[in-house]
Amino acid sequence: MKRVKIIATNLEFSLLNERKLTDMIVIHHTGERDIDASAKQIHGWHLNQGWIGIGYHFVVRKNGNIERGRPEWAVGSHAYGENSHTIGIHVSGDFQRAVPSNQQIEMTAMLIANLCADYNIPIDRKHIVGHGELMATDCPGKNLQKLIDNGTLTGKANWYRYQPLPDAVIKSVIAIRSGKPIGKSTLDKIKQIFAESNCPNESLLRSIDDFSSFDGYDGADCIGLCQLFYKAHGYKQTWDDGKPIPEDWRKYKYRLLLYLEKNFKATDDPEQLKYGDAILFDVEDDYHLGIFLSYGRILAMQVPCLEGVSQSTIYPKSMWLPAFVRGYRRGATNIE
Repeated sequence: MKRVKIIATNLEFSLLNERKLTDMIVIHHTGERDIDASAKQIHGWHLNQGWIGIGYHFVVRKNGNIERGRPEWAVGSHAYGENSHTIGIHVSGDFQRAVPSNQQIEMTAMLIANLCADYNIPIDRKHIVGHGELMATDCPGKNLQKLIDNGTLTGKANWYRYQPLPDAVIKSVIAIRSGKPIGKSTLDKIKQIFAESNCPNESLLRSIDDFSSFDGYDGADCIGLCQLFYKAHGYKQTWDDGKPIPEDWRKYKYRLLLYLEKNFKATDDPEQLKYGDAILFDVEDDYHLGIFLSYGRILAMQVPCLEGVSQSTIYPKSMWLPAFVRGYRRGATNIE
């Protein structure tokens, strides 16, 4: 995961209290005037109000630069009644009238991704909020709040946190799927790449020792990916299904789906899903399958295909949940 650069401001504070819990990020704006307020400027404003200094932990300038505000470890002063467990991000500007710059949107999302990874905070609407969701205020302005409500900020933050696997890993997995023989040194190298990846593909990593013995078959689609996963975890059945999966897949006897229907427990509640369960989701009227991993992520194929080659990609919950059709729980089966 790429880390944002935090510009040191060396602001001085009197007594600060350490924050014991961090489970939410609160987004703010300057308001009143659409100015490119700096952390030093805000620090002065807050000192003049009798505070110990700037109440926000970070300030995102209009050019995307991120400045240090109050020390990250300290209790902030930015959301009354919620300061003891939150981090405050100030995005400079008046977004009741103006809109954030593209640089501000991207760098705020990356900062959220970094902080959520550091504090193990889910990147969703429960944990990423606007100031006005916690108290009666127009902050962070309707135009910035809209980017929170419509999933723009959380979606981008999830992408920064859970980026697709490196090309070297993708090429290696495709080579393994095709049945080409590989040696121990190659397997060890792939393991190393997976381990060093910002977003390790957990199911493939768990099973990678078994890949070299696979016979060649079509693995470049969502069904093929599920074939790979379940075969690696002990399912002996084979399926000859192709791609894409039509909405009336029953008519065409997509055997993997029929197998899931028969042997797994279907559920319409995504909250019931656990590691290894299957997910059916709809992308632009095409049905696709994914494998549920951890923290709400799923392993699926990147859609649309790039240059005719599908790529295995991990999607955060915020991306697949709106397209969720049905889940298939393994029940008593064991592929942990």
